[in-house]
Amino acid sequence: MQPHKILITGTFDSGKTELIRMFSSDPNVAIVSEVARDVLAIDPSLQSKPGFQDILLREQLRSEAIAEATGKPIILCDRGSLDIIAFSLALGIPIRNEWLELTLGRYRSIMICDSRDIPPSIGEGEERLASQSFRNIIDKRIRQVINDLAEIDPIKPSIHEVSGTLIERKSYLSQYIELTMSLREGNLLNRER
Repeated sequence: MQPHKILITGTFDSGKTELIRMFSSDPNVAIVSEVARDVLAIDPSLQSKPGFQDILLREQLRSEAIAEATGKPIILCDRGSLDIIAFSLALGIPIRNEWLELTLGRYRSIMICDSRDIPPSIGEGEERLASQSFRNIIDKRIRQVINDLAEIDPIKPSIHEVSGTLIERKSYLSQYIELTMSLREGNLLNRER
C-alpha cells in the first residue's frame, strides 16, 4: 500500500519545520526536509541561476522517493512541489507544464500552516515590512496553487488549515495521523479478507 503523503505548507516563518520536527521520533513517519534550504546550504549561488526551480523539483522528487522507500506509512513533507510552483509565480518565473504534471497526484493531504499565529522573525522597520509583504504574497500564491490544482488533481487531496500554538498544531496533526493509520489498517484487513 502506498504511503499517505502529507504536504505541510505555508508561507515562510509559519511554523512548518518546527511542527514536522515534533514527529521525528515517530516510528510510523518519514520526514522530507525542505529541499530549498538543503540545496542552498550546499551552494547558495544556485538560487540566482536559471533552472533553480528544476533543481529543486528534481531534489524534491528524489527526497520523496527516499522517504517512500523507508516503508513507513506516513510521509510528512516540509514544503513540496506545490511550493516550488507558488514561489515561481510570486517571483514571476514561468511555470512549466512538467512541474504541474509531476505535482498532480503527489499528496493525499495538504496542511496549510496559518501564518497569522506566528510573527515573522526577520528584521525590524522597513526590512520587516518588506518581509511581511513578501510573506503575504507567498501565502496568497500557495493558497492559489492549492485551490487551482485541487480541482484537477486525480486523487483530490484533503486540504486542512492548521492554526493555533505549536502544541495545538501538533495535537491536530497527531490526531489526523492516528485517524489515517486506523483507516489504513482497516483497508488492509478488508483486503486480507
